[in-house]
This record gives sequence, structure tokens and C-alpha cells, in this order.
Amino acid sequence: MTNELGKYLEKLRGTETLRGVAERTNHQISFTYLRDIEKGINRHGNPIKPSPATLQILAKVYQTDYTQLLQLAGYLPANMFVTSPVDSKNVVRPAQPFKADSNISVFYSVADGKSPFFENKLVGALPVPANLIDKYGFKNIFGLRISGDSMNKLVPDGYTSVFAKASKPVDGSLMAVSLGNGETLLRKIKATSSAIILESESFSPAYQPVIIQNDSGTKLSFLGKYLFSTNFPI
Repeated sequence: MTNELGKYLEKLRGTETLRGVAERTNHQISFTYLRDIEKGINRHGNPIKPSPATLQILAKVYQTDYTQLLQLAGYLPANMFVTSPVDSKNVVRPAQPFKADSNISVFYSVADGKSPFFENKLVGALPVPANLIDKYGFKNIFGLRISGDSMNKLVPDGYTSVFAKASKPVDGSLMAVSLGNGETLLRKIKATSSAIILESESFSPAYQPVIIQNDSGTKLSFLGKYLFSTNFPI
């Protein structure tokens, strides 16, 4: 066992103490468990595999790529990164089979708030596992190439996100949203009785929630609900 995850985390920690890191997690992770993760084994000599939730906390603390930690922990294959979906039932497992002619269209681009989404601007195609095609239907799944760092806690810059078409806001979900000015964003949706709130999931504090009041006259078009993201070449 090479314990690549533990070695990588120890490198990120540098000269900081394990207690110091534990404090920066607001004690969600104990310093003794951090020690075990770095060693790759617990005090009984059994292998350690921290949960995705633990890795997400560590990614935030160390300001590193969450999906890379998932890969190092063995949750993801090397050639296809999949971020944690909001709906855990939609997780794409490495063993999921691909159907023939399952390549969905991928468009450019979304997430940075600057690049408009044009349905006729194709950048390539992406194979989608059979379980998602069976669940949503081939014609209802599309991909968007992500640009920018406004959602980098979940989706790194340059990855492709896959969506199931949805025309209405789904509270608590990640969705592709087209603004009235032509911008398209990937954002977490919060729907209230008076407004729609578009929240970033970024390590950068520069991105603040966008609040669209229902009576503001701003036209929002909800394009799809987020399923997963990947760096699979297209």
C-alpha cells in the first residue's frame, strides 16, 4: 500500500501541527484521526480510508482540489473525475457500463459569469454511463464546459459538467441557470417565496450570492439539474 493520500496531505500540512489543522477544521476532524490518515493506518494497523465528507473538509482547509483527494483515496479512477453530486443516488461509479451511441453534446461554457451559453456552440461529445441515460433519457442530458473558479469547491476550471434538463428551480440543487443578459452560471439554488438566490461554491471569497427578487423583472431560464463533472477528454 503506497498511501499516496497520506503523503500528499502531510506535504500540504508542511510545518503546521496536526492540532493546528484540527483547529482549522473547527474540530470536525480530530488531530489523532488526521495523524492516522497521514500514516494510512489506524492504531490497530488497519488501513484508513476517510469519507468523501472528510476529504471535502480537508480540501477546504488546505485550499486544494477536492477531486484530487477523492482520486488519491481511491474513490475515483485516474482518467475520470466525478465530483460529489447533490443527489448521492446519481453517483457515477467507475464500473458503470457505457451504452453504444451514448455520447451527449457538450456546449461552451458556464460558471464564470462572463461567457454566454449558446446552444449552437458545440465543443465536443462525452460518453455518459448507462444508468443516467436509463434514468433521465438520452435527449434530456447535456454537458457544459466549465470555466472560472466560482464553483471550484465542486467543479475545477476546465472540467465538463453534465446536467439533466430541468426548467424549474429545484431548491437546494446545483443547476445551470441562464440570466436575462445571456450569461449562464452553475450555481446552488435557494428558492424563497420572494426571490431566487444563486450561491457559489468557491474557495475564493470574491463570489457572493446573487439575489434575484421575483418582482425585479430579471428573466431566469433554468436549463438543467447538475449530475456530475468529469475531466474525461472530449
